[in-house]
Amino acid sequence: MSQDAPNPKDFGLDNDTIRFFQTTINIEENLLPSVLGWFSFFVIVCLYHPEYFFKKDSFYWLILFLYFLPGFAIGYFINWLREVYHDAKRRRHRLYAHYQQYLAAYSAYDEIKRQQEKEKRVALHQKKLELKRTVEWWQTLSGRQFEKELANLLQSRGYQVKLTPKTSDGGVDLYIYKDSKIIVVQCKAHKKYISPGVVRELYGTMLHENADESWLVTTNGFYSGAHKFAKEKPIKLLTIRHLLEDTTLQV
Repeated sequence: MSQDAPNPKDFGLDNDTIRFFQTTINIEENLLPSVLGWFSFFVIVCLYHPEYFFKKDSFYWLILFLYFLPGFAIGYFINWLREVYHDAKRRRHRLYAHYQQYLAAYSAYDEIKRQQEKEKRVALHQKKLELKRTVEWWQTLSGRQFEKELANLLQSRGYQVKLTPKTSDGGVDLYIYKDSKIIVVQCKAHKKYISPGVVRELYGTMLHENADESWLVTTNGFYSGAHKFAKEKPIKLLTIRHLLEDTTLQV
């Protein structure tokens, strides 16, 4: 169940009080060290060593740079004093304890929100994983998406997989490597059954690639002639259902 963020009014705080407690050094005040640094640089140099501006020796320019440091340090010191002073004012404020309670409540609320967001992400990820285990999800993929998801599935099972470029793949969508063994994989995100002609083409591609084995993976199934041609050849005809159900499939 969603929880509302803490309301400052419940702690006796209004917007002006919240702004007072949250006020910190702004951008202009953060520039103070640099401004004072350059001011001290020009003042000291102009008063005591104006001739250094005309020196070409790098050693003299190092001395000029050192004149920048006093003002820079003073600027930071002033900012620190201002922050200490403002922090003391915050702590003396009559509603400071209320503000601390508000911060604690908001921190608890923020932690709950982060936990809820984490649980949502985990649930969404789990839902996606469960969806990917269904044949129906695979049947919604385009050809290229099918290739990429199949590569991810095989990699998650420990296979070394290479996805070929979208164009000029030579009839090979994936390469699987196992020790010195090479397997060429062709993916068919088709609603229709795969004909024997497709299997014959894959066999020719396997011989051309000097591969040890070939896989033909489809979202649906194969005609009996395809199985007949692949029989006693290093060809595996696999449906995505087979891959999802048989997690022990070995190269």
